[in-house]
Amino acid sequence: MRAGGTELVRLTVRDSGPGRPTVQSPDVDACSGRGLHLVSGVADDFGVDHHIVGKTVWAAFKSPAARLTP
Repeated sequence: MRAGGTELVRLTVRDSGPGRPTVQSPDVDACSGRGLHLVSGVADDFGVDHHIVGKTVWAAFKSPAARLTP
């Protein structure tokens, strides 16, 4: 994918569940709740596309060469 001349890699995950995912602060022994926190720390951009049933959470990463270009 190209965005304004920048090479991007886009990762998508789709599910049929309701609601909007949010960045959480889970307890240290919790088994879930860290996904968007991790994505927000490493992705160059991320978001949610809603569908009639479910949603797609996506994250975009600039290519290594694009990251080095000022």
